[in-house]
Amino acid sequence: MCRVEPLKEQNFNEARNIFNHFVGSTSKRACGIFPCSCCPTSFSAYTEGYRKDSELIKGSAIAVATDGTVIGAVKTVLYGQFQSSPDQMLHKLKPYEAYIDYLAVKPGHRGQGAGTKLLEWAEKTSRERGARVLTLGVVANNPAIHLYERFGFVKQKGDCCSTCMVFCVFGCPHGACGGYMMEKPL
Repeated sequence: MCRVEPLKEQNFNEARNIFNHFVGSTSKRACGIFPCSCCPTSFSAYTEGYRKDSELIKGSAIAVATDGTVIGAVKTVLYGQFQSSPDQMLHKLKPYEAYIDYLAVKPGHRGQGAGTKLLEWAEKTSRERGARVLTLGVVANNPAIHLYERFGFVKQKGDCCSTCMVFCVFGCPHGACGGYMMEKPL
């Protein structure tokens, strides 16, 4: 069991560690060659967006286990908020859109409801902040696709450019190249 709390500055490093594990898992390789784990995001780089746009913290939360351990994190970005250049290349937001920049749960805590609680928090918070659609990107064959579909997200038709971009950033971490944009009306 866990609870979801809004992200606070004192939890930035724990959230960054979850983000680095999410991006740097051993199976994610840029262009299928270079392990993403060789370039972890520094504390400064992780907090850059929060420093440039103080409203970003309102769209970020952590999942906390009953023992107080941070086991998951989510970051949503609204149209008009700061996005780093790499994030803009992966997805350019539209008006009234909230985008789940990342959602991750530590291994060993997956399949126990933390991802669902983080999604519920992201949806509620995005709706309260005026979003009409919630979107996310997911790599092909990621087991979390089933969670997103149960939660009401629908795969969107992709294009060759986005498939190539996902491959360049993540490779084929789940045995298939590319990925999908998924969306859910709010």
